[in-house]
Amino acid sequence: MHGLRNEMEKRNNDDVPKVLGYSSADQRRSALVHAFSRNTQWAQGWIWDEGKKRFVGNPAQSIKLQRYLINLYCEKTESGECSTSSRGMTAYNMRKLRAKTVEYIQKKKKANLKGCLDSSDWGGVLKRMEHWTINLISYRCLLRTCNVVDLTVDDLDFTPLFNDETHIGITPVKCKTHQVGSLHSIFYTETDEQMMDFCVVRCLRAWLLISGIRKGYLLPKIYGHNQMQSSDEHIIRKSFLDNFRDALREIGEPPRIYTNQVFW
Repeated sequence: MHGLRNEMEKRNNDDVPKVLGYSSADQRRSALVHAFSRNTQWAQGWIWDEGKKRFVGNPAQSIKLQRYLINLYCEKTESGECSTSSRGMTAYNMRKLRAKTVEYIQKKKKANLKGCLDSSDWGGVLKRMEHWTINLISYRCLLRTCNVVDLTVDDLDFTPLFNDETHIGITPVKCKTHQVGSLHSIFYTETDEQMMDFCVVRCLRAWLLISGIRKGYLLPKIYGHNQMQSSDEHIIRKSFLDNFRDALREIGEPPRIYTNQVFW
C-alpha cells in the first residue's frame, strides 16, 4: 500500500502542468514572431485598428506579453539563475538605479545647476543618464554591455508602425551568439505606468533629448564629470565599470557581488 500511494502521488504531481520559465516562454514568443513574419505581412507590431475595431498585426509583440516576459525575467534574476551577461542585475536594483537617476536629474533641474561640478557626485546628468540607458538596453535586449555600447544612432528605427509612434526598433551590431551580425531588429513599445522603470522607448527618447546626439555612437565617452565632446568613440570598459560601482554604492548595494566578466 505504501508503494502504491507513492506511485499515485508521483502521477498526480506529474499531471500538474508546469509553469513556463523565462527561457521557454521567450523561445515560444520568438517562434511566434518568426511564424508571423514568414507567413503573413504582419511582421511587427500589435496595434488597435479603429476601422476594424480590433487589434491587428503580430500578437507576439503585444504589451501584455511583454509585461509577462518582464515579470518572468525578474523572477529569474531575483532567484539568482542568470549571471552570464549584464542582465545579471535584479529588477529590484534596476528600479533603484532608475529612481536615483530621476531623483538626481530633477534635483539639478530645480536648482538650475546642470553645468556645475559637485565633488560628492560620481557623475553629472549626462553620465548618469547614459549609465542607466546602457543598463536598461542590456537588461531588456539580452545583450552584454560591450555589445550595447557598439550601437549607433543608425541602429535605431523610429519609423511608425501602422501610424503608431509609441515604439522604437533596435538592431544590434552583434551579440554573444551572433558575432558576425545578421541580427533582426528588436521592437519595443511604450510600457504602461506599472512597468515604466523598464520602458526602453521612454529611456531612449530622454537620452537623445538630454544628450543631443543625432549621429555617431549612441553611447559616447563622457569626459570628467559631465562633458561630452563628440560621439566619435563609445564609452570604454573601465569607465562603465567605474560608473557601475559608484552607482551600486549610491543605492546601498556592494559592488563586489558582480564580477567584471558579468558585464563586459
